[in-house]
Amino acid sequence: MPDEPIVICKMVGKVFAKSQGIEVTALRNVNFQGHQGEVVGIIGPNGSGKTTLFRTIAGFLCLSSGSISVGGLLPKKALEKRMVGFLAEEPRFSQAMPVKDYWMSYVSLARPSKPAHSFVSDAMGIGTFGDKRIGQLSRGMLQRFALSMCLAFPRQVYLLDEPTESLDVNFRWNLVDIISMLRKQGAAIVYASHNLEEVAKICDRVLVMRKGQLHKEIVAVNTCIAKFRAPEGIAMPEELAGTQVSVRGTEYEVEIPSDQINNVCRFVLSQNGDIIEIRPRSLEDILKASIMEDVNSEKIM
Repeated sequence: MPDEPIVICKMVGKVFAKSQGIEVTALRNVNFQGHQGEVVGIIGPNGSGKTTLFRTIAGFLCLSSGSISVGGLLPKKALEKRMVGFLAEEPRFSQAMPVKDYWMSYVSLARPSKPAHSFVSDAMGIGTFGDKRIGQLSRGMLQRFALSMCLAFPRQVYLLDEPTESLDVNFRWNLVDIISMLRKQGAAIVYASHNLEEVAKICDRVLVMRKGQLHKEIVAVNTCIAKFRAPEGIAMPEELAGTQVSVRGTEYEVEIPSDQINNVCRFVLSQNGDIIEIRPRSLEDILKASIMEDVNSEKIM
């Protein structure tokens, strides 16, 4: 990951004024950085502040406190310079225009300094419904069109709010390929979704939001999960002391550093045991464990 972040949020706060003088705090003291060539996931329940954070980074909402920098610029200036691509959770377009006309108008207005990502519109299958009016599109078609609009031209930052909503499986995989390509080209991508498996596969690290605040950051770790069978009551060898172990009768599951795989295998064989499985501990494993910790903590409290 490059040292210099392109997106910097410092103590970001957003308060909405409601009727009768009531104020609602949507964001409170949010700090995070996004780097070029990185995909940052954001997860959290509805109302946790994900969409508000996206809209402040994109320059569509003014801050109540704190600061945001995108490529060294204020968000509105970065938006004017077309540094940011933003996919809203509920994209809206002129319903009466045909898709191909809207697309050509957008290309004309965008005046791109670099060629369009033609592979994006191809991967999203836009040509199959180019003659339809936008108001005639299914929810899935509309999402594919919105993704093409967002990702059509090279940007330094892409903000994707629930990008796979209503997408068929094949287009979801196509989007994964697109994101991988944009990452290799050096773009910073911030990706919000309720799908933990999806986030874990796509993102380098994940920010968990709760009640307008960043609750925690989760990063992938270089560990493995080893499952094996061995006699009950065995003691772990000294080099594996302190590792997380769960036991069900004669079946053991242990989280180990990746460089300890050979030691575990030797130990299991020395106990006349059998290796069931050894696999890397995925970001999805860490996410699920973290969420279960939060749930159990709330039950205790």
